[in-house]
Amino acid sequence: MTSFIAQTNGRPYVKCHICDALRSERDPRIPDCRCGLTAKLRISRTAANPGRKFRGCGKAVSAKDKCDFFEWVD
Repeated sequence: MTSFIAQTNGRPYVKCHICDALRSERDPRIPDCRCGLTAKLRISRTAANPGRKFRGCGKAVSAKDKCDFFEWVD
């Protein structure tokens, strides 16, 4: 979850409550995972899809409570 904290040159900025990252308003083309977080861009390291980009849950890979969101990036 994020919250609006400031506006600079007409661009709103938000702060992530989980990682404290400060960034401009998120890109609407990037989906949210089922946890409600912005899906993270990752790279496959499997033999079947080496180097192929995908988006997964916004939580850490090691998080026990992460969701199963998955989407290949073209």
